[in-house]
Amino acid sequence: LDGRLDMSEEKLEEHVRALCADLGVIRVHHRDSRTTTQGWPDDVLIGPGGILFRELKRTGRNPTRAQAAMLAALAEAGADVGTWRPEDLVSGRIARELTAVSRLAGRIRTP
Repeated sequence: LDGRLDMSEEKLEEHVRALCADLGVIRVHHRDSRTTTQGWPDDVLIGPGGILFRELKRTGRNPTRAQAAMLAALAEAGADVGTWRPEDLVSGRIARELTAVSRLAGRIRTP
């Protein structure tokens, strides 16, 4: 197992927070999930190019039943939803998806 994949959700969150800051993407995160509707995604990411709803999980972990139901409801409503794990950070997927909604959308081509 690649050591970079053995990352806590908190560490993954730190990386997402830094990428958002660099790209000018607004990140809404509720630190205490007990104060929101059950299953609400970890992050709502907002930029001029769109809005993303993302659940953050450790490698090998899946969203809870309530989280999966909320992601499905948001997707049915037309939202861009997904789950990010450490492997998505390592592969560049997170950076690509954030860049697509960022203030840089349309100015930079990502592979």
